[in-house]
Amino acid sequence: MRGWTRRQCARIIAAARRVPVLSPERPWVVQFDGHTVRLYEKVGQERHDSAGLDRLLTCGMALVAVVHAVRELGWQVEVDLDQDPAAPDLVAAVVPTEHRVSPLSVPPCLREARLELINDRGRVAALAAVLLDASRRLDGDHLCARELAPWLTQATRARVTVPAHRHVTVEPYPDAVCAIAANLLARPMVIAVTDGDDRRDHVLAGAAMQLAAEDLRQWGMSLHPVVRPMHLRDLRLRLMTELGLGGFPQALLGLSPPVTC
Repeated sequence: MRGWTRRQCARIIAAARRVPVLSPERPWVVQFDGHTVRLYEKVGQERHDSAGLDRLLTCGMALVAVVHAVRELGWQVEVDLDQDPAAPDLVAAVVPTEHRVSPLSVPPCLREARLELINDRGRVAALAAVLLDASRRLDGDHLCARELAPWLTQATRARVTVPAHRHVTVEPYPDAVCAIAANLLARPMVIAVTDGDDRRDHVLAGAAMQLAAEDLRQWGMSLHPVVRPMHLRDLRLRLMTELGLGGFPQALLGLSPPVTC
């Protein structure tokens, strides 16, 4: 195979552009090197996200879209996630291997991150307290308010604002926690969890999110990403310990029920 045609390149890029963007701008660039498709991170200046978590989650989602697009063109693929010191912004290389192999499977590395459903009452209550704390700590962040709105409805009448840079846990009002917990039981959350907490893990968490979204779409359901609270490292540690996750939480995802007529 010499390389991709212009039409094929446009198809691959269009697939990546259809995934949600969690950062202020689209944080990736696709480049074609012969038959290899390379995905690069575009590093921005987001003050709220110094670790680049939102960017890398979005890159992971775009990576899945690129893999699917190449597979739809009839190719089995391998994904190389190893970092290249000469290209620190390289996220992954998608390499076609065999043409028209059936069945076409997703590379196993894209399924390394796991999604954990939070639906037992004890962990739901702990998650509700963390969400309430996040809403107080990030008060004034309209994007965070929008992300949390489905679960905080009628739950934050008595709210205390705590600056985000202060690592202080305010005891939540029991009635507010109960209201959020009730909303979580009606509209559960899953958490993207990885064994590590480096750049590769953030990308793989995004890949898991995109794969799950595609699976749920077949059942008329969707995922509602909640990522702003994950910028508070101490809240991430609370999620890991209080919910017994056994790994590092990278994103919260609300399950939207099927639309009924």
